[in-house]
Amino acid sequence: MGSGKSTVGAVLAQALNWEFIDLDRRIVEFEGRSIARIFTEDGEAAFRRIESDALRKVLAITHRPSVIALGGGTYMQEVNRMLLGEQGAVTVYLEGNFEMLVDRCREGGVVRPLLEDRQRARKLLEQRRPIYRLAEFAVEVAERSPQAIADEIVERVFSVSADRAVPD
Repeated sequence: MGSGKSTVGAVLAQALNWEFIDLDRRIVEFEGRSIARIFTEDGEAAFRRIESDALRKVLAITHRPSVIALGGGTYMQEVNRMLLGEQGAVTVYLEGNFEMLVDRCREGGVVRPLLEDRQRARKLLEQRRPIYRLAEFAVEVAERSPQAIADEIVERVFSVSADRAVPD
């Protein structure tokens, strides 16, 4: 949360001339209600099932190269990491320190159910970070523009993954 996944993802997709998909937005479209409302009405476990189903749907219907911004908990589920791996997805962790991430979340004015308790949120990030670091790349986001972050991702992904499809 707050790393800039949606913003950087959109910039990256535009630079590559690929489709951009924000998984949280798709969940809202599929469910007809906000993420916060799903958490409140159904709980986190139900939301995680919905999230996995949405990822599976998105991967099934997407037939062109895409940048997919995953929600903060999506990558935590092994089933989702496996789905991404089966699709040959390159995974990138947008890494930032806790204070910066919280500040960014507050700027947006969006209700973040998992940030309501600051101490719990810090612990959550500490628990998630080792799993996030399983991504193929980690890119530091502090003090950097979305364009600079997207440029680094393009450089790192395509210089290391010459066997992957290179954008037109």
